[in-house]
Amino acid sequence: MEERGWEGGKYLIDGFPRSFDNWKAWNEVIGQMATVKQVIFFDCSEDVMEKRLLEYGKTSGRIDDNQESIRKRLEVFRSESLPVVHRFEADGLLRRIDAGRSVGEVWADVKKLFGPSVIFVLGGPGVGKRTQCARISETFGYHHISTDALLREERQRPGSETARLIEACEHEGQTVPAEAVLRLVQRAMEERGWEGGKYVL
Repeated sequence: MEERGWEGGKYLIDGFPRSFDNWKAWNEVIGQMATVKQVIFFDCSEDVMEKRLLEYGKTSGRIDDNQESIRKRLEVFRSESLPVVHRFEADGLLRRIDAGRSVGEVWADVKKLFGPSVIFVLGGPGVGKRTQCARISETFGYHHISTDALLREERQRPGSETARLIEACEHEGQTVPAEAVLRLVQRAMEERGWEGGKYVL
């Protein structure tokens, strides 16, 4: 993880933790330095898992891809890994995906887990939000979206109905409706890359 970029890094760890001992070791060694955002659990029946492994064993060359070994592996999964899965579920971290379907159907659900990540930044006038947002953006790869800047830019857009709304609100001393502001925010996020994007607002 350090070699690939520690600060702001995004990591997908496959096959770990497989037991409570694994999870304890993670918390002791890395847990204070990295936050687990979610746990993806690909769930399907043992019959499906066994059939897939037997089919895979025809070409894998693995000596443990036989029915007896597969059933032992499934028993270890039930006794050691599933309790950890249930713990993550109780903690609200688990995202369960039905893996008994086709690859395309599973992928369609996986993609939904990687929508935009948003951090709201709040504070009174003069507290230095802009400076800190710039540093967050540079250090951690977040797109900085300033709603004030979006409103100023929209005012300059020729023929924009939203620009006319902004001008009318300013003229009357009113706040621009949240719906109009959010349409600008959504457009800015889509322009910068919706799926997997990281935004600080």
